[in-house]
Order: sequence, then C-alpha cells, then structure tokens
Amino acid sequence: MKKILALIMALSFCIIAASCVKQGSNESSTEPNTTVSTTTTGTSSESTSQTTQTTTTTTGEVIPPVAEKIYDIESEKVGDFVTVNYNADTCTVKTEVKKGVGSKQTVTITVEMRDGFIFDGISKDDAIVNNASKKVSSSLTYKFDASSETKIYVNTSMKIVYHTGDGKSSSGSKTFESTYALTGFHNPNTLPEKGYFVRDGYTLVEYNTKEDGSGTAVSLGGRVNAEGKAVLDLWCVWQKNTDESLFKYEIKNKEAHITGYAGNDEIVCIPETLGGATVTKITSDAFKNAGMKKVIIAKTVKNVSSGAFTNCKELETVVVFDGSFASEAGEGGGWWGGTPGISEDSFKGCDNFKNFYVNSTFTLYNFWARYGANHLDRLMWAKDKKKIIIVGGSGSYYGYNCDIIKKVLSGEYEIINFGENANISALLYFDIIENFVGEGDILLWSPEPGYNTLGTSAIGSRAWAFRQNDYNFLRYIDRSDFTDLISKFSSFSEELQSGKFIPYDRFSTSTNKYGDDDEASREWDKNIYNYNFKYDVSAKEEMTALVKKLDEKGCSVYFTYAAMQKTGMEESKVTDQIIEVYTNKLKEIGITVISDYKDCIYPDEYFYNSAWHMNQKGADARSENVANDLKKQLGK
Repeated sequence: MKKILALIMALSFCIIAASCVKQGSNESSTEPNTTVSTTTTGTSSESTSQTTQTTTTTTGEVIPPVAEKIYDIESEKVGDFVTVNYNADTCTVKTEVKKGVGSKQTVTITVEMRDGFIFDGISKDDAIVNNASKKVSSSLTYKFDASSETKIYVNTSMKIVYHTGDGKSSSGSKTFESTYALTGFHNPNTLPEKGYFVRDGYTLVEYNTKEDGSGTAVSLGGRVNAEGKAVLDLWCVWQKNTDESLFKYEIKNKEAHITGYAGNDEIVCIPETLGGATVTKITSDAFKNAGMKKVIIAKTVKNVSSGAFTNCKELETVVVFDGSFASEAGEGGGWWGGTPGISEDSFKGCDNFKNFYVNSTFTLYNFWARYGANHLDRLMWAKDKKKIIIVGGSGSYYGYNCDIIKKVLSGEYEIINFGENANISALLYFDIIENFVGEGDILLWSPEPGYNTLGTSAIGSRAWAFRQNDYNFLRYIDRSDFTDLISKFSSFSEELQSGKFIPYDRFSTSTNKYGDDDEASREWDKNIYNYNFKYDVSAKEEMTALVKKLDEKGCSVYFTYAAMQKTGMEESKVTDQIIEVYTNKLKEIGITVISDYKDCIYPDEYFYNSAWHMNQKGADARSENVANDLKKQLGK
C-alpha cells in the first residue's frame, strides 16, 4: 500500500512540476534589476514581400509559399524613452534595456552591418548627414542612460563607383568613387554636373547602369534604383559635340549666339563655346526644320528664343542643364513675368517632342523639397512590392497616419503617401506612378477639391520645387501632356541661381518613411473654414487615359474625399446635391468611390491650420476610417 501511495505522490509531483514549467513560460519577472531585451532583425514585423515561390514535393504535396522579408527604414521604440532610427536595408540592430535608478533606463544598441554597407556611426537627436556634431559614437555598440524622449540614429551609407569610359575623372583616374548616406533613403542620387568627369570635345549626358548603355539611364543628379546593393556601378555616357563648322553664330561681348544650323545629324550636341566665345543664346529659327531626333543644350545657354526649333518634326528628346536659364525681357522675371529663358514656344511645331530631361548642376534644398524628397525614393523601392499610393495635396500630408492603415490591412501593403501640395496637377502624379505599379496595387486618390488637384495640363506652380532633388521624374512622364512644364522649369531654373545648396542625402526628420507629417505638436487654430466643390477635371481626357493604363496593369484607382470640418461644411452650405455633382465628375474618368462623404466630415478640433490640414488626432481617426473603407472594398 505504501508503495502505491508513493507512486501516486511521485506522479502527482511530476504533473505539478510540468504544469509550473508550462505556465512559467508566459510569465516575466518584475524585479528591479531584470534585463528587458528587445531584438530587432532589420525587418518590419508586419511587412512581407509579395515575391513568393510555391514548392511541390515529389509526392505531389504543395508547400505554401514563404514570403520574403522586406527591409525598410525603421523607427522603433526601445524601452520607455528611446526611438532607434535605422535603414534595415543596410544593417540589423539589437537592443537591450536595463532598469536603472528611478525612471532611468540603460540602453545598449548593437549594430551588425550587412555585407558591403558602410557604418558611419551612431548619433543622437539627428542624423550625421544632417548635423555631424550629433555623432556620439563610432563603435558598433553604444551604451547610454535615458530618462526622457531620445532619438538615436544608426548612420549607414553605400558606395557608387563611376566608370568614365573614354573620359576621365577630374584627377585623371578612370574610375571615381563616392559615398551616399542611406540613413533616410533607400536609393542614392547620382553626382550632378560639377566637373567631376571630363572628356575633350564631348558632353556628359547621363549615367547608365550597364557599360554598353543598355541598362537604366539616369540624369546627372537623378536618383537611381540601387536594388539593395551596397556598391553600385555606373557608367558615364558621353556625346560628341557637334562640329563647330555646322553652326552659324554671332559673337557679342564675348558671348556666342547661334543663329543657324546646316547639319543633318540625328543627335545635335551644342558645345559650350563657339569661336572661343561662350554659347549663351539660340535665336529664333536657328534650327527651323532641322531633322535631328535629339538635342543636348550646353549648360552655358541662358536663352532659347521662341521658335528656335520651329517645325523640327523628328525631334523627340531635349536635354538641358538646370540653373543657367534667365528671362530675357519684361518686368519682374522669375515666376512672375518676362520672357522665359526656354519654353514650349521654343519648340513650336515639334509634334514628336515627348522627352524633356534635366541634368543637375545644383543640389538645391528648400522648404518645399523636404516634403517630396522621399516619395519617389520609396515608390522606386516598392516597385515590385504590393502597395498603396496615396495621392493628394498637403491635406494628405497632414491627414494620414499610414502606420494605422498598414495595421488595419494586416501589413499586406507597403504605403507611400504622395501628399504634397494643392498647386501641383494630379495628372503629374498619375503619370509618374503609372510606371511603378502592378497587379494588386492601389492608387488611393484623396484630393482637396481644386483646379490642380483634380488634374490639369498645367503642371502647377510648385511642381518643380517639390521635384528639385530628383529630375529623373521626367523620365516617367510624357512632356506633351503638359502645357507649361518647360516654361515653369525656366522660371524655377532662374531662382536656383540664388538658392541654398546642401548634399542630396540630407533628409527631413519631420516627415516619416511613408511621407506623413511626423510632428505631433499640431494644434487646432480655432478657425472655421470655407469649402467649395465647384471644380472640374480639366484634363479629363488625359486623366481618363491614365486611369485606364493603371487599370490595365492591375492597379485599382480608389477615391476617398478629403477630410472636411463639420462646422465649416455647415456654414458653407454644402449639400448632398453639390457633393453628388462633384463626385459624378470624378467618376467619369473611371475611378471607384469607396467612401461616403459624410464619413469624411470630422469635428472642428480635429483640424490644424487650414480647411484640409488635420492635427494628429484627426489624422489618426481619418486613417482608421479610410483603412476600413479599403478593407470593405477589398472584401477583407
């Protein structure tokens, strides 16, 4: 009997012990000196790539596809106070947090670099590329105490190797290496035209990702898709300058003005000097009826007169350099008057002129550029990923929290918020985006009602300001869709000459990786705003064609209304009928409306400083609503 009792007691003890182990696995100690560890692997916990592969075994069993990990720019909370910012394309980051005295926490950050990428150090409050004085460590491991909100940046970069071909670098070498900080971007800008490369009798026209020129062409200073590489090779593409004897020109005050051309070359490359004088002007009818397909205009040219290339029926592509053009007559100059240094009128009757490419000589950064800097970069990065692209004015910039949209949709989509400015045509955005979408992607159109935001052939007064850090956007659009792209460029070019210049790889810490405003301090200014919906889609034919192209690629174009203020809508006497008329105009171009406009009206205090700008509370509420509208539309 005793043996039986002993056996029963032993079995009971084993069962109890096993139960304790099982329960204990879900418990954590709260003792003061316990280490709380957070390990990050350089991937978003909610992101998976749509690139998958299904495997079938020899027995016919189908193994479900395993999604590839997506490396993104991360901003991760560590402990109670610290946010670690890093580019998971380039490194992995491990963190450890220990409780200290009072509220203080000791944080240890350990960085492991991915093959080939460069570690530039750890900084506090800002990235090193933005402010070198913020660097706090050159070590891959950094340990510090924190008791208040602290931003830490893991700074990394990549290398670009330029191959000069039959040219050479300014120092005489056949290759030239540069580094580019990737702390805030996925892809680098190339070097602008600043004399880095030289070749007698030739002009550097562009770079290419392949030695034979069959790869991707990139404008000087343009952003190039690095495809996750730590080292990117680029080749200089040279064009021989057109023989001086083929030009007619006059020399005035040591400046050469081209008045005629007697050649029949397919490519005309205008040199910087003729007869020992600097070429500054191309006069009216100078190239009238010429048969070239491409013309490269020297960076010294200030003025291309109206009609300079009249009736060049074969002309398809024009390449220029920024910063040299100047208005020639009229009061004011710049945006506000005068005859532009170059305009659509310079190319009258050039029916096949589709491509207008710009090479950088300046690296301008200003108030507007900081909003648009990461949009094309992220769109390029997400080209082969499942994505949602939000298009709107600044109401989208201030009106979305894309983290919320991503979570509601279970991390299935990468998000790009192209919310920029109401003074830029939606036609430009649709034209660019069409090059980067595929099956299952979504363009979420969220415009404030307006002349530009609904799509017009006028590019808009601020289009160049927002794209100034990457002229490669021009390679994704059809110039002939726009009536003022060149003339607006000319005015913008003139302003560049007195601009502020900083490296391309600097970035705004007030805009997050999606393109949302990241400043939580926005507060309602107590104003009530007016609303007007009496606008048309003036570029209806072009917008319809682009929506059709997007649809053919498998990209859905959904529409949701801009956020509207409750009292403002009431005082503006906006009725159901007014909204119905407005909505029907939009439906005519082929979009699908996914929201009820009444669900897009929010409390007055959810706004910030305009009829369309929301504070963080408003952006959060709106993002939740729009995400659920998307979820319903997708049948999820």
